Amino acid sequence: MSTAVEINGLSINSGDYRVREVQHDSSPPMRMNTIDIARQDGTELVSSTFAPKRIQIDGIIRASTHNALVEAIDELKKYCLKDDLVNLDIQYGAATRRYQVQVENVPITLRSYNVTFAPFSIICFALEEPMGRATTWSEAVSVNTLTNEYETFSPTFLGSAPPKPKLTFYVEDDGGLEGIYVYNRTTNTRLETSTVFTVDDILEVDCDSRDVTLNDESFSYKGIFPEFEVGENSLEVNFQASGTINIQQTKKNFSFGVYRNRYIAQCIKPGANLDVPKLEVRGRYNTKNKTNTEHDLILRIETDNAGEPSGTLVSAGATVTIPYANITQNLWQWFIFDFATDIALTSGTNYWIVLHEDNTGSNRCIYQIGMQKSDEYTDSDYPSDTLYSWNGAANWATTRRKDKRGVGDLTFRVYDRVTANWDIDFNTDYKQRYY
Repeated sequence: MSTAVEINGLSINSGDYRVREVQHDSSPPMRMNTIDIARQDGTELVSSTFAPKRIQIDGIIRASTHNALVEAIDELKKYCLKDDLVNLDIQYGAATRRYQVQVENVPITLRSYNVTFAPFSIICFALEEPMGRATTWSEAVSVNTLTNEYETFSPTFLGSAPPKPKLTFYVEDDGGLEGIYVYNRTTNTRLETSTVFTVDDILEVDCDSRDVTLNDESFSYKGIFPEFEVGENSLEVNFQASGTINIQQTKKNFSFGVYRNRYIAQCIKPGANLDVPKLEVRGRYNTKNKTNTEHDLILRIETDNAGEPSGTLVSAGATVTIPYANITQNLWQWFIFDFATDIALTSGTNYWIVLHEDNTGSNRCIYQIGMQKSDEYTDSDYPSDTLYSWNGAANWATTRRKDKRGVGDLTFRVYDRVTANWDIDFNTDYKQRYY
C-alpha cells in the first residue's frame, strides 16, 4: 500500500506524482546548552531544546506528455515554495502526522532523454514546532456540572512528545465564581485567573499558543502555563469564590532555610470560623549540594501556648507530609498541603503553622521557605508572630541567628471551604504530538 503524502493540500503520491521515500522517522536533533566543569571531566547540562527537524521526500513525476510533465513540475513548486509555513501531512501507520514546514528546496532532475519522467525531491524543515501532530483532536477530559471547589482529574495523553492541550471552562451558572486555578501536580505547574465570572462565560487556556482568553478576548493570568507529560497526569482545578482564600500573606523578598532541627512557625488568628481543606506555603526545595537521601516536608497546625506553638495539633488530622519525590527540585513554587479532612479553626483564636522536615541528619538539602521581611500579617495577638527554632521546636526564638531580625511573615495562604453555587463544564482537548 502506498503512503499518502500531501503538502499544502497537494497530493504527491497520486496522479502524476509518486513518492519513493519519506525521511521523517528520526527524531528532531537535540540542541544542548552546556558549560564546562572546572578541573573535571565532562560538561554540565544547563538546558536543552529541540532544533528544527529536517524532512526529505524523494519521488518521481510521470506525465503523458512533455508539456504535462512541465506543468506538473511547476504545480509542485507552486504548492511547496511559500513565504510562510505549509502543512505537510504524511500517512504513518493507520493515522496521519502533520508537520508545519518551510520548504528549502525542490531539486528536480529533468533530462533531455526523459521527456515524460523526472525525479524530484522536497527538502524542508519543521521549524517552529519540530514535532509531528495528529490531524484530529483527542479528548482527555469532558465533564459537566462541576459544583465543588476542588476537582481532581487523571487525564491520559497519547503520543511520544509532551502534549499541549486546550482547557476550556463553560460557566453555566456563576454562583459567585471569582477565580479558576489550574494546577498539574505531575509537573508542578500552575496558572491562575481571577475575575467576577458571569453566566455563559467561556474561559480558554491554550497551552500550545500560550494564550488565555475570556469570551475570545485576551485575558490576564498569574503563574505559568500548565505543562503535561505523555501518560497519566494528576490535574487539579480549583474554583475560587470570595472568601475561599481566607488568610494570606503573599509577598516574598527573602527566605528561611528549614532542614535538620531548624523549624519555622507562623501565628494566625482567623476572623471567622473556618473549615480549612488545604494550606499553601511558598518555597523552594534546594538540592544543589545534596550529599545524602532527601527528606520530606511536614506542616502542622498547632494550638497556642502563651505566644509559642504548643506542640499539640489542633486536631488529629492537622498535619500533612509532602514526600520529597513529589516536589520539583530547585524551583520556587507553592507547597500545597491537602488535609484528609477539613481542619476546624475558631474565630478569634491564635494558631501556629509549623514547618519542618523529617530529618535530623545532614544531607545538604534545604527547604527554603518564602518570607517577607516587613510585618505584613498583623491579625494575631503577638508582635512577633513568626518564630524560629534550631533545636527541633524545644525552644523558640523571635529573631534569626544570622541577621537578628524578628519582624517578618511567612508567605502563605489558608483556605476556607465555602458553599459553592456554580455550575461549570470542563473540557481538555489535544492533538497527539510525536518526535
